[in-house]
Amino acid sequence: MMSVEELQRCQSMCHRCLIYLGDLARYKELHAVVEGRAADWSVAASYYQQSSKLWPHDGNSHNQVFSVSVSVSL
Repeated sequence: MMSVEELQRCQSMCHRCLIYLGDLARYKELHAVVEGRAADWSVAASYYQQSSKLWPHDGNSHNQVFSVSVSVSL
């Protein structure tokens, strides 16, 4: 059986991984914009939203969703 501390560490690690995956997806789409292709921000936004659901009290995922919304307006 997993202790509460171990569960929280696992959730925190998964949260961070989802943020990193969202960042990679966002950078990929920013590169598409530079190349003149249409960008699809939904993948990055999805990772950030999953991260937010997993660890809702951390502001990082909310900040990253804002970054995507700013990128969409470019």
